Amino acid sequence: MTDDALIKKIAKAYSTALALRLVQGEEGPFARVIEHVEIDHGECRRRLILDWHLPTLAEALPDHEKADDPDFVKAFNEANPVLVVPIHVMRRGRLMTDFTVEDQKGEHLYVCGRTEWGERTTWLLKVLWALVDIAPNGLGDYQRNRIEQAKRQYLSLPTESKREASKNARKSIRRLREASKSGLLLHPGTLERIEVLGRYIATRHLSWVHLTRRPGQTVRLTLSYRTRFAAEYPPAPSKGSLLRGRRLFQRSVEWARRAVGQEPFRFWVPLSMHSFCRSYHFTMPSPTGTYFKEQRFVLQNTLRKPQKDQEKALDKFCAENDAQTLGDKDAGGPVAHLYGRNLREAATSDHLLYAYAYVRERPPGTTAAATWLCFFSAAFLWFFWSTWDELVTATTAGTNITALFVALPGFASIWFSKAFQQEIRSRIPLVNRFALLLVGLSTFYTLVSTMINRAVSETVTGWPAFLADSFSQAGVLVFTISLSAMTLFLFGRRVQFHKCYQRLQNAVVKRYMS
Repeated sequence: MTDDALIKKIAKAYSTALALRLVQGEEGPFARVIEHVEIDHGECRRRLILDWHLPTLAEALPDHEKADDPDFVKAFNEANPVLVVPIHVMRRGRLMTDFTVEDQKGEHLYVCGRTEWGERTTWLLKVLWALVDIAPNGLGDYQRNRIEQAKRQYLSLPTESKREASKNARKSIRRLREASKSGLLLHPGTLERIEVLGRYIATRHLSWVHLTRRPGQTVRLTLSYRTRFAAEYPPAPSKGSLLRGRRLFQRSVEWARRAVGQEPFRFWVPLSMHSFCRSYHFTMPSPTGTYFKEQRFVLQNTLRKPQKDQEKALDKFCAENDAQTLGDKDAGGPVAHLYGRNLREAATSDHLLYAYAYVRERPPGTTAAATWLCFFSAAFLWFFWSTWDELVTATTAGTNITALFVALPGFASIWFSKAFQQEIRSRIPLVNRFALLLVGLSTFYTLVSTMINRAVSETVTGWPAFLADSFSQAGVLVFTISLSAMTLFLFGRRVQFHKCYQRLQNAVVKRYMS
């Protein structure tokens, strides 16, 4: 084999070895991954920073005799100024837009098209299927033909649709199992490796880029892309009922939030590249005017379970995989930071990891405004209810002034509703929205009660009896008590929010001051 042909073969083998390390390696190929996620209006924007020490030829191809030859390595580097390497793994069926890869200088790298990445991924499958081609067998023509059919189906996985690829992967593995029972002698573990890789390639897409680096060098790459994301609907667990672990009250509150148009305050963000690195750092900013009350890693099959069960399952996962997680005790800021080490999952694992975040309005916020609005409205209604007989009569000269005075809480609620027109609309809690609604209803009820009872007192015209009974002093008392209770509840929430925010801040500051 000529030197040029050997160099091309080694370059192809090097790329394939990196892909196998990315898919099946025991240790993540990247030294560190920093994932920054932004969620807004049904869209998820991700920006990943990858720190990668490219393995040398000897590290990637330890069994090749030329990998340690300095002269060959020099000739290889001169003949290959650009390496084609796998850089990202994405599940099939997910739409991505604006997928770009940049190097340390900010220059965009070439991402392989469909034809090239299909060829590269096919080489990956050929490496394992070669173990079948060299295996001794005493099979007949029928079984040999079935193995050839299985091979064609297996190597076509990268170019098939997700549904067809999954179906062909199962068919090819089934035929290979039948052949192994009929006399095909495979090395122990070969069939399992072929099956795992086939299932992996059938459901995932490998992105390849042209990298202007050489084996043994370090590189920092930045990936960015956008995907669709509905944060207001939590993902379904991989096992069990959709309603398992969910209380009726919690589901009712979530329905009410969506009904009134409140933006979500809980986020379940699937992690992207945590399985391919040794050190993982996740960051996500909170919406305007909010802070993170809770932040932690969660396994997919425990998403709808209580917090204690989620933490126990994650601790068990970390103990089994020698992994570590940090950051769940550092909540309280406008940016969530979560850290992980050795969070690698098996290719067939159901332990998909999510980043869970709970945002809350930063005090005092709109809760203070809603509290004072309810307080003054309740105070006036108490005054209005106590002086009902003097104010709501036909002979009272100040009836018109009274009706105008009753409208003051309505004007206050209009002022408060301007907050919904600003960028901070997402941070207005559901209780504050109900408080605004209650103030508006009480204002409307009081105005109508004044008009109806004044007309009832006159002798010229009258209102139906049921209106007089519905809009009465007793009804004003009901709204007055409701507003008073809402005021007390909002005051308690304001104190609770302030104490929670102060506690989280003190916990973080104390850690760095000690």
